[in-house]
Amino acid sequence: MNRFIFFLLCATLFLLPLPLGSYRPWAILAMGILISATFFTHLVYSSINNEHPLYPPLYSWPIFTVLGIVAGVCAVQIFTVSVDPFQTKQMLIKTSFMILFCWLLFIYCNTEKRIKNLIYAIISAGVFQALYATYLNLSPDIISPLFGYKHTERAIGTFTYSNFLANFLALCLCLGIGVLVSELKRSTSDYKQTLKQTLRAWTEILLSSKIILRISLIIIIVALILTRSRMGNSAFFIALMVV
Repeated sequence: MNRFIFFLLCATLFLLPLPLGSYRPWAILAMGILISATFFTHLVYSSINNEHPLYPPLYSWPIFTVLGIVAGVCAVQIFTVSVDPFQTKQMLIKTSFMILFCWLLFIYCNTEKRIKNLIYAIISAGVFQALYATYLNLSPDIISPLFGYKHTERAIGTFTYSNFLANFLALCLCLGIGVLVSELKRSTSDYKQTLKQTLRAWTEILLSSKIILRISLIIIIVALILTRSRMGNSAFFIALMVV
């Protein structure tokens, strides 16, 4: 059950960008139902297994405090005065779902391996968005298979605006580069490798997961450029130069 709930969390992160970036009210509700079902599964699992924690660790409570304040402010505005009551209700619903999702993340992403798998799920979503956006951008006569959304000259993927896709791809790139940096291995030996050792090292690199990650990052970078988003491209490359 523990692994199943973690799989649902990874699947949720992969599915979030698909329904037009989960920006529409119906998409928010659909993702919220999935998150609520996962949270209910967590409650059932915690009630059956007494050793499994019901609450997230203490170090995460400051985040829940901030989210709780945002939800409280929205709730107060609903019953008093709000400039846009519909947006206030929508923000309250989104914040509530976010609290549930963060609750699950802090409980089930508690090891280095699971955190890395969660990052891989986000990068996989980025690769899918990059391939999908590139395909549509290079095939202007094809209507988007997902929801039949109108195609533009800029790559948008399953989002509704190029800047949304650019920001999502930049996030995936930052996570992917972080994983690459964390897996760097430096050799302290000074001896010269033989041809056989060199070929073996290159074979290990080509067959390892790192080469797949690097190819994935290249695909995402190409899609990021195709978005023609000045904000997304400049933000990513400036951050890359600073790092």
